[in-house]
Amino acid sequence: MAEPPVRVLVVKLSAMGDVIHALPAVHRLRTLLPESEIHWLVSERWSPLLQGVSCVDGVLTTRRGLSGSLSLLKVLRAREYGMAIDLQGLLKSALITRGSGAPLRVGFSPTFAREPVASIFYNYNVSPAGTHVVDQLVEMVERGVERLNPHSSPPLPDEDRVTFGLVPTTQETRWAEECLGELGLSPPFAVLLPGTGWETKTWEPEKFSILARE
Repeated sequence: MAEPPVRVLVVKLSAMGDVIHALPAVHRLRTLLPESEIHWLVSERWSPLLQGVSCVDGVLTTRRGLSGSLSLLKVLRAREYGMAIDLQGLLKSALITRGSGAPLRVGFSPTFAREPVASIFYNYNVSPAGTHVVDQLVEMVERGVERLNPHSSPPLPDEDRVTFGLVPTTQETRWAEECLGELGLSPPFAVLLPGTGWETKTWEPEKFSILARE
């Protein structure tokens, strides 16, 4: 017998790269729970990344200050989520996951959480086997769905298991076309972005040179 639809909360607050890395996991969640309602909680700064993303039914944003946090938790509890999945692994995101009131709260085990203390606020911890964060997040979703519906069949392999589904808006497409026209570029071409916000993520110029030649 098919499991009834459930409302699911996904918690992935920031930043740009982390939100993008989480997209395949939420697309996988949509595939496994096609009739369910999926909401994504994200920092307001990064919410434009989720515009037009087909795997979510609603986007919620975090609120600043104590009053904003209490108001947010009130909203979350009122929605009666059946499952909340913390794809961030921070204390802040774990507290929100716990505060949502969802009976099933899924997150990383202490070994994999970015802040190990976060794991105490979940009631189902996952230690993924994958090495890349995208694969780890997809596996967490799959394990969470198995826990939610223990009598259902295990998720089948999917050739489109990693799908980002970012669709530019008409305005963004027009802007890109104007930029390419000014630069005199037309497909095929590649774009390299050597800058980064963290020194630990900086790649050597020589490696960018090798990549560009390839």
